[in-house]
Amino acid sequence: MAELPSPGSRVQRLRELKQFLRARKELWGWGTDEGLAPWGDRRGATMIVLWQSEARAREENQTSDASPNGYPIRFTVTDLVEKVPTWQRVGVRRYGLEAWGEDILYSLSSDEFLTFITTGRPVAPKLP
Repeated sequence: MAELPSPGSRVQRLRELKQFLRARKELWGWGTDEGLAPWGDRRGATMIVLWQSEARAREENQTSDASPNGYPIRFTVTDLVEKVPTWQRVGVRRYGLEAWGEDILYSLSSDEFLTFITTGRPVAPKLP
């Protein structure tokens, strides 16, 4: 399991993620040739988790619990905007950004996720 992120507040880490998205316009998931490996959130809802780098996606998923044939998958913001409706149809209800074990920096609904990746702004009035 990966170590917890380097020191810094949750707000600071979210700010860094927003800056990264504005500059690189990509996120990384984990999956196989059949698609992304969904996660279950604490309530059992289907969630997709994404990271800001290939290295983080690999680090977080190189465990005995991960898909044995899995690998990092790069998504541009455009790719993600196109994929969200498809993922919604198969039951994805939440999007997690930057997971470190069970600690997820930011968990968003589909609409919140789309707004966040296209504008860099959360819809929710407060950070989780």
